[in-house]
Parts: sequence; structure tokens; C-alpha cells
Amino acid sequence: MRKIYYALSWLPVILVFVYLSHYYMRLYPISLAFKDQPNDIPVVVYHGIEKNTKKEHYLTGEDFINQLKYFKKNNYTPITIREYISILNGKSSFPKKPIVLTFHDNHYGQYRYAFKYLKEYDFKASFFVVAKWTKDNNIKWAMSWDEIKKINSYKNIDGNKLFDIEAHSLAHAALTRKKGETLIMFEKRMVPEIRDTRLIIGEKIGTSPKVFALPGGANGPGWEDKSEYKIILKLLKKYQYTGLQTGHYFTKNNWSISGISVHNIGLKDLELEFILNRGKQTNYLLDYLKWLLTVANRSFVKFKIGLGIY
Repeated sequence: MRKIYYALSWLPVILVFVYLSHYYMRLYPISLAFKDQPNDIPVVVYHGIEKNTKKEHYLTGEDFINQLKYFKKNNYTPITIREYISILNGKSSFPKKPIVLTFHDNHYGQYRYAFKYLKEYDFKASFFVVAKWTKDNNIKWAMSWDEIKKINSYKNIDGNKLFDIEAHSLAHAALTRKKGETLIMFEKRMVPEIRDTRLIIGEKIGTSPKVFALPGGANGPGWEDKSEYKIILKLLKKYQYTGLQTGHYFTKNNWSISGISVHNIGLKDLELEFILNRGKQTNYLLDYLKWLLTVANRSFVKFKIGLGIY
């Protein structure tokens, strides 16, 4: 009997742990990143791609190719983010198992690997360009405007354009208010970030971007209710954008599209599975164990990075 009472005494602790873990799991960007995504289409965000890399937001070329094989094998249909927005606004219909592949920050590996293999698989994608991060501006790891232009102008054997070039700010500064900055000052500072980025890209490649991606994603749940978001949205509409890509928080409108980054820190297939499942729990215990493994793995790798092992 004493053992039973002892076991029961731990029950509230266990229940609280399970509840908190489940609550955190709902917020954790991998597992439920697309729970409230409009029309439930996964949007994947890639950054650097290199031959060999252990950087957190990068993938190796081999890992990237394996992910494209995964999409092909499982009958996904990549679409551009412009096509996604068209679907949201009722102007286009859903293809079979749609997915949006996006690439941020102009890394040269996107030209060397992503552009090359996306063409081979005949996959569509959207590239978000930071206007001042180019090889022409002495950013050695970045693409040149000529390379970006080649991506933009490419058409497949059927004459279909596969890639869109979109906007990702002037120099990747956080589009949030600084300490002591009024909303009027903030709006004035945001104008060149939004207006000039569109003008520069249009001048360099011949076509203007339609979608803007926030540098660093977003500020977390609730940011879309803040004044900064409303100002940015107003400016985007003023300067003829049609959509906004955000980061690790949820939206339920036809303008803001949340995306989730793919990380180079192990368990890549597991992470990809979470992304493509849009956070749908098919088996609570299995999903919980997957989440636990992913969190533990990420924490361990970040610890190693902090020690300089990576």
C-alpha cells in the first residue's frame, strides 16, 4: 500500500511535466510549425548549402539532394510562394501535395547546388534576396547579380518559369523598433528597407519582387498584433508587394506566410518529417518521443558549437 501511495504522490508531477511538455511541443517550431498555416501547405526555408558543413543553418549538398529525392519519392509538388498566395486568394487551385521551397540570403551554394538540382528535378522554388548581400558588393560567400539573374530567367524544357526572385531587405537588419524609437520614426526607417529593396532587385534582374521575407523571421507569437507589423504590412501594400513571409509563429490570413528553417544539426529526416506533417499528431507517444529526441539533439549540438567543437 505504501508503494501505491508513493507512486500516486508522483502523479501530479508527472501530469504537470506531460502538460508542459505538450504545451511546449505546440510552440516548438519544428513539430507544429504549420498547425495554423493557411490551407495547411508546408513552407520550407533553406539558407546556406555547402559541400561539407556543420554550420547550424546550413545543409551539405548531399543532404539537400537527399531531401529533393524525398520530395520526389513522396509525390510532393513544389510551387513558388507567389503561386501559394494565388491559391490563398482563390485565383489558383491546389496541385497534388503542394510544398513551397524558399531560399534566403543569397548564399552562393544556392546557385551551385539548389539551382542546379532543382532544375534536374524540375522543381519550383522562391529565392529571397538581400539587396546589398551580393558578390558585387564584396560579399564573398554570396551570389552575384548575374547569377541571381540566371536563376530568375531560367525556363524548363516546356518553357515554364520555375523560380521567383523575392525581397529580403537591404542588408538583413532586424525590422523592429529600436529603443526609444517612436512609431513615426520606425515607419520612416522602414520605407527604404521595403521600397528600395524592391527597386534595386527590379533594376538588377529586370523583374520586381512581389513577396517580402522578414529578416530573422519574426518576433514570436503575437507579433502580428503589434504596431510594427501593421506598419510593415501597410508599407508592403503601398509599394506593391502581395505577400509577406514570416518566421516561427502562426498566421491565419492570406497575406502572411510562416516558414520553418531546415537545420544542419542531425536527425534531418525526422525534422523534415515534422515539417511535412505540419504538426499533425498521428501518434501522441511517438510524436512526443520524436520531439524529445529532436530537442535533446539540438541542445547537444548547440552546446558543442558553444564549446567551439563545431
